[in-house]
Amino acid sequence: MKPARKKRHSPAATGSPPTPDETPAVLQFRVWLKGLSPMVWRRVQVPSTMTLRKFHGVLQVAMGWDDIHLYQFVVHTVCYGSWELSAESANIVLGDLKLRKGSRFLYEYDLNIPWEHEIRLEDTPTRVSTRPDNYDDLADLVLRLVQGWPDRCLWGSDWPHVMTPPPVPRLAPMLDLLKRVLPQEGLRAVLQDNPAALYRF
Repeated sequence: MKPARKKRHSPAATGSPPTPDETPAVLQFRVWLKGLSPMVWRRVQVPSTMTLRKFHGVLQVAMGWDDIHLYQFVVHTVCYGSWELSAESANIVLGDLKLRKGSRFLYEYDLNIPWEHEIRLEDTPTRVSTRPDNYDDLADLVLRLVQGWPDRCLWGSDWPHVMTPPPVPRLAPMLDLLKRVLPQEGLRAVLQDNPAALYRF
């Protein structure tokens, strides 16, 4: 019989699930096992809609553990994990933790030893399009960005996309979108004038 536990009523713990039309952000984490030399580390990418419970499973596979011991995450001084530890529920999704680039938190496994892992959010290579064939669903966003910051927007790419999960972005359709959406002066600013000014080409 499980002991009664206090329920934490917070906005993060009661976040609504994404709608089917929403594309979740991809969160890239660097995970390293503390106290060992040479360093043992892994890099993983997971959707922002993944719960800490499922993230625990990802870490078990990535680090080669057997998932037979208790675990907990310590995020913003709050513990989430195995109920035997009186921790908060690990069913909270990563996106509700309000992590920023560079945020660090702790993952502990087998608390008799324990094995401590430091986890750092490296990047959030967010995907906002569900139309990789032509990216037409980004037309309004692109136009509003260029209208709002006409001298700060520029074209960029993380080619060759070695850390990007499928589908790999297609550069030609992206450039075609810019040509369809932006007026000639806006296109010239994004592709030529702004990069030259900002990076002093």
